[in-house]
Amino acid sequence: MWGNAGDEYISKSLVGTWRGSYVHMEGRLYVYGEKSYKADGSAQGYISYVVLQDDGNMTEVERVTYSSNWRVEQGILVITDARYSDGEYIKEMRDQILSIDTDSATFRSLEDDSRFERFRVRD
Repeated sequence: MWGNAGDEYISKSLVGTWRGSYVHMEGRLYVYGEKSYKADGSAQGYISYVVLQDDGNMTEVERVTYSSNWRVEQGILVITDARYSDGEYIKEMRDQILSIDTDSATFRSLEDDSRFERFRVRD
């Protein structure tokens, strides 16, 4: 879809820190995180899990950090060797890049076909 020139554009555009979130379990679990893509092909970040309590308060129940490698191939973001602080290891994940600009990026998971958006973190 993107071609070689597109892959270079996407790669350069991804360098930096991105933030995203979603609600899980019928609004009871809020998941958010940040991921920093570096020009050398490495990445690191965290995922935080927050539970909405019956009284309306939110409690962070877990925060997991991770590191991985990344590259772009034919418009696909390929994440490899993802190592998580809770011991999980994922050899490879693939997400199609549907759109990207200076402020946001939209992806489609090739694992479960879900769509998600990430937003650039500005200093």
